Amino acid sequence: MTTLVIANCPTVTDSTLYTISSMLPDLRTLDACGCGKISDRGIHALAKKCNKLTILDLSSTKVTNKSVTTIAYHCYESLTSLKLSFCHSITDSCLYTVAQKCKKLRTLHLYGCKPLRHLLKLMEINPLLKIEKESLRY
Repeated sequence: MTTLVIANCPTVTDSTLYTISSMLPDLRTLDACGCGKISDRGIHALAKKCNKLTILDLSSTKVTNKSVTTIAYHCYESLTSLKLSFCHSITDSCLYTVAQKCKKLRTLHLYGCKPLRHLLKLMEINPLLKIEKESLRY
């Protein structure tokens, strides 16, 4: 199995991500949007063991800068799409790391995120990156 959709499942936790990462190391696509019990610990296990992820949707989860940075350092060779919409704890600094490390990243969803000030810098770091957000203010 290379694609898994567990979106909006209230019973998905960090423990679930540990199991997924152990059982599906070749996972390419994961949609965990709306899984509100997912945090940095589960994402660390996932990114470390499922480092071939190309599409990852973590919108509306409790991920923080730590999770996003971990993803950048472990999935940098394959990640093409990262959705972080409504993840209120992320900041510009972790997004810079993603843009720098993940050279294949083409799509970054940031709808509903707190104001991020320097999105232009992300596009300078990775000119092929398309940022999707309700309004881009530079």
